[in-house]
This record gives sequence, C-alpha cells and structure tokens, in this order.
Amino acid sequence: MNAKILVNENAIAAGSAISSANDAMEIINSQLLPALEKLGIQITDEVIIDLFAGTNKTEKAYFETVELDLKKIANPAIRESLSMTAAGAWGSFENALMPIRKEVGSSYQYLAPVDGRLVLSDLSIERIREQYRRYITSPEEIKAHEIHLEIVEKLNLLFKGNIPFNWTALFSIDATGSFLVNEDTNYVKLV
Repeated sequence: MNAKILVNENAIAAGSAISSANDAMEIINSQLLPALEKLGIQITDEVIIDLFAGTNKTEKAYFETVELDLKKIANPAIRESLSMTAAGAWGSFENALMPIRKEVGSSYQYLAPVDGRLVLSDLSIERIREQYRRYITSPEEIKAHEIHLEIVEKLNLLFKGNIPFNWTALFSIDATGSFLVNEDTNYVKLV
C-alpha cells in the first residue's frame, strides 16, 4: 500500500465551496420547493432530483394530474381556460427555475434530497474539503518532503524566529550547484 501524505489543504477555497453549497441548499429549499408546492406537486426526493435533471418526469406528472382534474369539469370553455392557466403556471415555474439552476450551478452536486428537502451532509462537506487537499504519494516525493521538513526544523532552530535579512547569504553555491556554508558567516549574529 502506498503512503499518502497531506501537504496542502486550501481551507479558504473549501470554505467558499461549502458556503456556496449551503447557499444553493437555502435557495432551493426556500424558493424552488415552495413554488412546486404552489403547483400542487408533492415534494419527494425523486421530484427534487428531477428538478436538476430536466424536470421531464415532474412536468409529465403535473400535466397528468391537471388532465385528471379537468376531466371532472363538464363545461368545455372552463376546461380550456383552466388548461391554459395550468400551462401558464408551469411555464412561469420553468422561467423561475432557469435562473436558480444557473445561480446554484455545480454546488447542487453536493446536496442530497432527504425527506423532501435538500441537505448538505457531513459526508458531502468532507468530499468538498477533499477536493482542495493535495497529497504526495510517490516514495521520491515523500523523501523530498521529509528532507524539506527537516530543513525547515533546522532553519527554525538556527534562526529562533529571527530570520536575518538576506539569510540566503549564509550559504554559497559551488560550481556543481551544491550548497556550501559561507565561510564569512558571522555566527555571533545567529546566537
């Protein structure tokens, strides 16, 4: 099994994505779902999923229900008027849905329907955070990381939090590109 070392976690970007997902959840739960209920559509997890999959199933179910309701009306003129009103109501809903879909964007992928509402689960929050983490896995990268950590610890020990201006002057570089100790270093300034 390969080792995996976390070397970076962009908490700011992850926090922003989590915030966007929370905003998306709030918009859908407070605006979109009540608009569906006004159309007489029962909010189920399947209906919520269909909202962002094209609304084909929900639209079909809506118009089937409208047709059943209209069959109960004997007057053809009233039936026709109500049919147009129902179609207009669906069209208004679709027009309201488009900008919400655009505003919610890819944040929707982190939300899950639970009991007729969208939620942002702890698992989804962790999935978002994981997208903003960087790991190293190869033995060569891990060895370089370990050396890097060791150098940082030694530099912190050497400078004791007081990094001198132009600290790189403490090291010379030879013709092969290797670092050397600068023989002119004044160690009194480092203690």
